[in-house]
Amino acid sequence: MMRFVLSGLILLLVFCHIFSWDLSLAPGLSAKNAALYIAVSIIGFRMVATGSFKMETGGFITCNAALIAYSIASWLIAGLFIEYKSYTLLGTGITLKSTLVDPMLFCLVFLFGVRNSSDAIKVLKVLLVGVVLINLATLADAFHIYSLGDYEEPGSNGRMGGPLGEANAYGAFIAMFLPPLCVAMVNSRGIARALWALGLAVSFGALLTTASRAAFVAVALSAILGIYAFRKYLSAAQILPWLVKGMIGGILVVAVISLEFGQLLVERLIGQSQGADLATLSSGRTDFWMDPINQMMSHPISLVTGFGWETYSVMGFYLAPHNQYLYLWFTLGIPGLILGTMIYLIPMSAARSAVSKADDDARSYLIAFWFSAVAAMIAIFFAQIFTPWPYFWSYAGLTMRLAINAQGGAQPEQKPLAS
Repeated sequence: MMRFVLSGLILLLVFCHIFSWDLSLAPGLSAKNAALYIAVSIIGFRMVATGSFKMETGGFITCNAALIAYSIASWLIAGLFIEYKSYTLLGTGITLKSTLVDPMLFCLVFLFGVRNSSDAIKVLKVLLVGVVLINLATLADAFHIYSLGDYEEPGSNGRMGGPLGEANAYGAFIAMFLPPLCVAMVNSRGIARALWALGLAVSFGALLTTASRAAFVAVALSAILGIYAFRKYLSAAQILPWLVKGMIGGILVVAVISLEFGQLLVERLIGQSQGADLATLSSGRTDFWMDPINQMMSHPISLVTGFGWETYSVMGFYLAPHNQYLYLWFTLGIPGLILGTMIYLIPMSAARSAVSKADDDARSYLIAFWFSAVAAMIAIFFAQIFTPWPYFWSYAGLTMRLAINAQGGAQPEQKPLAS
């Protein structure tokens, strides 16, 4: 039953983004949140009724709980004692819930909602279908075939933000899901493989329409690091045929996308990359990163404690930080920076440690998640992203279920992924 509940939750999230359904019920509460909380209640009731609760991934839960607790403490101090100008407890509290609490709940719902690896992979495939639908809607709008919404990011010179609304966030979202899409294609046969290949091509095409250099870097670096980290399981004889096929398919996709976005891609990838200084190459990021750093240097205690949850927006900065790590450091200090980084590293470590014990199908998805998490961590170095997290943490929850089940089972013979 829970497999269908979780699949329905994914599709609700996907369709709300594609059709721009707000479905707001109250400040900080929408139908999507309500569906999430209902799923949490069902899983909690099931655990109590069956007595099946087991503290799995305790380190991940503890780290998230510590990050939330520290954020709540800094939120209360900032709002009740420091009283920053224009800082409101209600607004920043809602942001805390949607930024920290809800993503963790998504992860835990998908972690505890499925109990066996087969169901986890089936739900993951539903998630991947949802990703492809989002990307298909973007391409249809980009090429004026049909439009389900205005998916071009305002003031971006034609860059597509997709149903998620912002080009860098949307590019990061696609970068996170290219690895499992590759695995779904490789692990399938016949018509299913052809359909997954088409979905992968659609997703790569949608990535190009974002013209997000941060996402391109995330894809490239995560691929290099991932292949090196898992070289024991990814032989050259296995990778090269798929690499050749991927290059041929990629060239075809680039050719098609260039019909509509060629000038934009040349300007973003070549024009700006020929800048004479680091500020130009980084689209000005290195310059405005210095503003919050200088602010912290003028108040040395903030280098350790931060200024408080969501205080960046009331400090008078003209531009967003475009760096999640800097944002965590500025608002939550060193504890927030460490905890905010560990919530990515712990699932990555769980996936990697389970690879040697997983069967071939689960192993390939565990490896893919490591690629995805690295891509996410690289992407947030260049941007703050918000809308992709329910998808990513749902994916993380399913992956941790695969890792837990692999760790508890017999160790199969180690061999490369099936080609």
